[in-house]
Amino acid sequence: MDCLILINGDSGTLKTADLSAFEAHVSSEFENSGHTIEMVRIDRVGMNSALDLVRTSKTELLIAAGGDGTVSAMAELAWESGRFLGVLPGGTMNLYARTLNMPDDLFEAVSALAQGRADTADIATANGAPFINQYAVGFHPRAVRLRNKMDYSSRIGKIWATLRAMFSVMTNPPSMLVELTRDDRGADTVRIAALSVSNNMIGTGHDLFADHYDGHVLGVYRTPRVKPIEAVRLILDLIIGRWAENDKVLIEEVRKLTLRFPKKRGSAQALRDGELVELPDTVQFEIHDDDLKVWVPQPETLKDA
Repeated sequence: MDCLILINGDSGTLKTADLSAFEAHVSSEFENSGHTIEMVRIDRVGMNSALDLVRTSKTELLIAAGGDGTVSAMAELAWESGRFLGVLPGGTMNLYARTLNMPDDLFEAVSALAQGRADTADIATANGAPFINQYAVGFHPRAVRLRNKMDYSSRIGKIWATLRAMFSVMTNPPSMLVELTRDDRGADTVRIAALSVSNNMIGTGHDLFADHYDGHVLGVYRTPRVKPIEAVRLILDLIIGRWAENDKVLIEEVRKLTLRFPKKRGSAQALRDGELVELPDTVQFEIHDDDLKVWVPQPETLKDA
């Protein structure tokens, strides 16, 4: 296949990697597997210019080497153009790379992707804008706003900054009024501290990523208004992977969902695949079954790993 890889050298894992060695490994593995490979470095041309290059390229396989924000942007381009999406774990959490069963080691992932296969995955939309991981309101966007004001220069530094921000928000948990309409059922109005909509159901016992990329459902995770001590317990359960057992986490599966915020502040924000965006008064969610073409490891590669 003709491939293009977008490399975000400022992403968590790649920020401290030897990019010259990484690029040489990419070239070797993909060319040895019969592919052609073009490389675009974001730190050389800027994100918008890089995405413009991807958009106008005629390559069949678009590969994102970076964090989930980079992956999400590439997924949107792949979805819109009907091209394949490949993902390398170059970020901090690498949530979608893990959903696609990519090896955690960056160099092993390159080899697995070069020898990969075609498949299809679900993709979710919020008011028509696609996302591959989650769309969140309440607690999470506030924590990210705080984290973005902190200084960090590595993957571990970003994780530590995230934890500091989360514990800071816990001292005064947010409270939002939201009206939920699920599938064809009637609307319920509730008060929440946090609400997240995921592209497929999030697995348990690990970080917040989906175990399957083709489950054909949206996951809805809601936490009602909580006291600071309850928020502390929830964060601790998130850290150790036991969040689903916390009685403050309400979980549902839906196909379509509408959220309306009757008393939303004008400055309210949401988090879409890790990026802060403006929160509209109404957000309509939908799952698109098998609508994203993906390039994933061969089953025998996973077995060997």
